[in-house]
Amino acid sequence: GLATGVYVTGVGTGTAVSLGITLPIIFPITNSVRGTLFIWSIPAAVGTILWWLVVKEHPSSHSDPKYPPKGKETGKSHNSWKNRNIWITAFILFFVNIQFYTWSGWTPQLMVLKGAQPEVGALMISFNAWVSIPFMFLIPWASHKIGLVKPFIWLTGLGFFLSAWAAIYIPVPLGWPLMFFLGILLAIFPLVLALPVHFVPVASVGEATGIVLSIGYLGALIGPWIAGYMLDVSGTLNQAYIFLVGAGIAFFLYSWIIKNK
Repeated sequence: GLATGVYVTGVGTGTAVSLGITLPIIFPITNSVRGTLFIWSIPAAVGTILWWLVVKEHPSSHSDPKYPPKGKETGKSHNSWKNRNIWITAFILFFVNIQFYTWSGWTPQLMVLKGAQPEVGALMISFNAWVSIPFMFLIPWASHKIGLVKPFIWLTGLGFFLSAWAAIYIPVPLGWPLMFFLGILLAIFPLVLALPVHFVPVASVGEATGIVLSIGYLGALIGPWIAGYMLDVSGTLNQAYIFLVGAGIAFFLYSWIIKNK
């Protein structure tokens, strides 16, 4: 969790920067969505090239002499597809991504519907991402120190429920403290991403993590799409945030049934 927290701060930083400067700085360069996407493809290409040039393959933990076998940890007979906790973790990430991508994509429009200028809505969600950055490190650090993971996850589920409910009713000025609170909640990413390590042998971590990511990131597709559809049908985002209330409850329930400390 601590190691994951270190690198996920990079995810948070990229999110905060892009959400904050796309509308006021990047979009006016080309005045088109296509041009904006082209510009944002450049850092992705640079990152890919740096990965190819700089990052070295890590030796297999069960074949390299520097990483000796540790009993059951390196067994190869484990079937991650039949592991109950891996599936629960996948759905926990699914509901986290529903929250993250729906809030990130639709908060500006929510604030505009409440009377804010588009730039204010964009700044709010960027502020949310900047708040997440230090907590993406601090929450895994705290979890590591006290030796507990589960309480952080179920408290986050409760927080998602309260945040989505509040978003329906609050005026624009209260959006700022809501974004601060939500920024803390979304910093749960590192702990969720690190969960598969607790449930499978070392040799199966890649397979288990692949299952969790594949299912979990379906939430990134489904959440914003449902919110947009509800906006088209009703003209408001209230139903979308009621949907997020339900996703928060589901997250909370899944966090209770997972077998973890």
